[in-house]
Amino acid sequence: MNTLQNVYDRLSDKTELAKHEVELASINDLKKIIENGKSIYKNGVQFVDKKDALKKEALNLNGHAKALLSGGQKYLNEFLSSAKELGININQIKEVQEVEDILGVLNTIEKQTSAFIK
Repeated sequence: MNTLQNVYDRLSDKTELAKHEVELASINDLKKIIENGKSIYKNGVQFVDKKDALKKEALNLNGHAKALLSGGQKYLNEFLSSAKELGININQIKEVQEVEDILGVLNTIEKQTSAFIK
């Protein structure tokens, strides 16, 4: 019986050791989850901060684009009307085409920033 008891004691020690190893592995897995979670959280906070800054920038850019679009289009229309009255060929004025191109780009910027702001 003494030999049988020794076998049981040794098995019990090994079982206990295996139990501790499993517990340590489980705790290490929990630590990895905590570490990864903190990292993802930190990245998320940085993303939100960047998004908020970009949103403010988009709002500012949108306002400038709208203002120049409105004023620029109004001024261009007045200029074209005056040029017609004076008999000036507007096709020979390169700035007219450039202003129309810029106003088209600004329209795109205004639409894109409006969509981003929402």
